Amino acid sequence: MKSKLHDARYAFYNEEHHDFNRETHNHKNITQTRLLKTRDCAVAKELGISYNIVTKHLSQDVDEPSYQSRPDVGHKLDSYKSYFIEMRL
Repeated sequence: MKSKLHDARYAFYNEEHHDFNRETHNHKNITQTRLLKTRDCAVAKELGISYNIVTKHLSQDVDEPSYQSRPDVGHKLDSYKSYFIEMRL
């Protein structure tokens, strides 16, 4: 039987109000990259969802921006900015 915490994680993970949404299926892990506000990062951490900050790098040659992932450990989040976040269930 699923726990309330699992349900809360799943509900948070599947919210559709974010501007950017990309899913990568790798083995049994599903990684979802979304544009989240800092408060969402705090909620994710509280729920025990692991995530990385993903910084956006614009390329002059390509229309699509490229993304570089980095761990959130020791990284200060600005409360008024949005971040690209990789979340793993």
